[in-house]
Amino acid sequence: MRNLVEIHGLELPEAHQVRRRIFKKFRENPLVKHLVVEIFTTESEDREKRAKPYLRLVNMCQDGTPLIINQLLDFGFDVYHVKLNGFYLKKK
Repeated sequence: MRNLVEIHGLELPEAHQVRRRIFKKFRENPLVKHLVVEIFTTESEDREKRAKPYLRLVNMCQDGTPLIINQLLDFGFDVYHVKLNGFYLKKK
């Protein structure tokens, strides 16, 4: 099971801080045993040009998804959820 949290729309220093906080928050949670946090240096704005950073959860197994989303909402960002159809490990 893989859980990917993407951070969008933040400058790198702040995005790194959010990533550290996410790992700290979830370190005791067995539902996110294989958590990966990825930072995208994208610009996310509404039509009034106001910054709208967000988090996106991408996962295949939906067990515990509501709990994960609720914990991500604690960070004060919108959370998008994408259901992953497959995850393929690289060949060794």
